[in-house]
Amino acid sequence: MALLLPSNLKNALYTLSNKCVISKTININPLRYLILRNTHSRFSSTTTSSSIPLRPLPPPKPSRHFKKPHREQEPTKNNDYDYDTYTKNLNAKILSLPEVKSLLAHPEFVQTRGFSSLNEQTHYHPFTARTLMGPGKFAVSPIVFLNLQTRELVGFQHIGRDLSGHEGIAHGGLLATVADEMFARLVIPCFPEKNAATVYLNINYRAPCPSDAIIKCYVKIADLEGRKAFVEGRIETIEDDDNDNINNIVVVDANGLFVSIKKIETNRKFAT
Repeated sequence: MALLLPSNLKNALYTLSNKCVISKTININPLRYLILRNTHSRFSSTTTSSSIPLRPLPPPKPSRHFKKPHREQEPTKNNDYDYDTYTKNLNAKILSLPEVKSLLAHPEFVQTRGFSSLNEQTHYHPFTARTLMGPGKFAVSPIVFLNLQTRELVGFQHIGRDLSGHEGIAHGGLLATVADEMFARLVIPCFPEKNAATVYLNINYRAPCPSDAIIKCYVKIADLEGRKAFVEGRIETIEDDDNDNINNIVVVDANGLFVSIKKIETNRKFAT
């Protein structure tokens, strides 16, 4: 069956016996040929294998690593929410986690609260214990469980939304700080001098970590050689699904080397 074409294309393109013949005088893009062939397929009795239908790309699937949970409004310095009530509720929520309850009942893990030894009169300016503490940041002190027999640590920390890098996602540098802090909390009690310094810390980011969320830190000393401690660990987010199940997602894994040091002299004069 012949295909009727406009007169100006009569010498350019025609079909005969279900075959398409292209004139030597005009070059037609193969992709346009396929579209034209599919558009006028009703004029053909058969469809050849070269007539491949063009399909749109499927929409991108949402990341399985990041799901912004529904939470109550986190207080900041700019709103009128009762901050004391919020911190009490947040602390109770952390203590009610199944993993925390299990560790509280474990005889070999000892619970400690981070920054509990500091007070307003302490002449010390810690980054994590003071600068990062407050509304929208670290609203409550971390809950830490230590097992010095197996040289393990499990810690739980809430990250406020003012500690974001991208909106709604915790800053990567903050997660590195949390990892360094938790590593040191395990290493320091294992050294006779009860003091340590970081030699190196390798951080691998595995998935986005939402801000205004509770994270879990697991740390273990892989090897202890004299004044050296080789440490490994990871950071996980704790998400509640609709069935109140706890789903942990690894967002960071890390390893590092810490060395035992003597007491650091803090009365030295530094250049300004």
